[in-house]
Amino acid sequence: MINNTSLEGMLDKLRTGKPFGFSRWGDGEWRSVLNTGRGQNCDGHRFFPQMGVDLGEVLRRRPEYLLGMQNFSLKQFGEKIHTWLTKQKLNDLVWYDADVFHKASINGRLNDVLEAIKDRHVVMVGPDHLKRLRPDYIQYKTFIDVPPNDAYLSRDRIIRDIKSAICDHDGDQVLVALSAGMPAGLVLDELYNKIIGKGFSIVDFGSLWDPLVGVNSRTYHRNLKKK
Repeated sequence: MINNTSLEGMLDKLRTGKPFGFSRWGDGEWRSVLNTGRGQNCDGHRFFPQMGVDLGEVLRRRPEYLLGMQNFSLKQFGEKIHTWLTKQKLNDLVWYDADVFHKASINGRLNDVLEAIKDRHVVMVGPDHLKRLRPDYIQYKTFIDVPPNDAYLSRDRIIRDIKSAICDHDGDQVLVALSAGMPAGLVLDELYNKIIGKGFSIVDFGSLWDPLVGVNSRTYHRNLKKK
C-alpha cells in the first residue's frame, strides 16, 4: 500500500524549494477517522469526534499533495483502514512513507534533513519546547505556538498565524514546518491551495525535531546516538 519513498527525493524537494505539501497519517489520525480513539493520544491531545469527521473529509477531497501513511498504522488498523478507504472509493489514493524523515534520523541522517532546509525561510509551527532549537540546527524566521494539549481547538488560530507570517513573502524559499499533532493534517489541507500557488512548501515533520531540544517524545528518540 505504501510506495517506495526515496529520502533523496524528499531531500531534493526540500533543497530546491519547489513548492510541495506532505501530510502524515499515523495511528492517531486513523483512530480519529475510524472513530476508535478514546481519551487522548500520547501527546495529550483529545480525540474529538468532529476532528475525525474533518480528517475524513480531507481524504474525500482527494488532496493533490503527498500523503504519508505510517507503517505502524497499518499494523494496528490495516484491515479497518482498507475497509474505510474501500467504502469511500479511495483505494486508488497514492501513499508514501510517513516516517521517511524519522527513519533518516534513526539512521543517523538527520543532519542531511537540516542541511536540506538551511537556506529556506522556515516558519516553525510547533509546541513551546521547539523554541529552544539552536540556530545552527534550524534558523527559523517565525515561530507559531501549538498548545501542548488539544491543539484541534486552536487550529483556526494556528492557520491565521501562519497566514500572517507568510503574507508578505512570495517565491519558493518559504517552508512551513508543521509539528502540530493530529490537527496538522487539517492545518496543512486548509493552507495548501491558498499558499502553494505562491510558491510555498508546507510539510508535516511530526516529532522529528524533538531530540534536538532534549525531548524524547517517541520511543526511538531514546535510542538515538548522541552526536
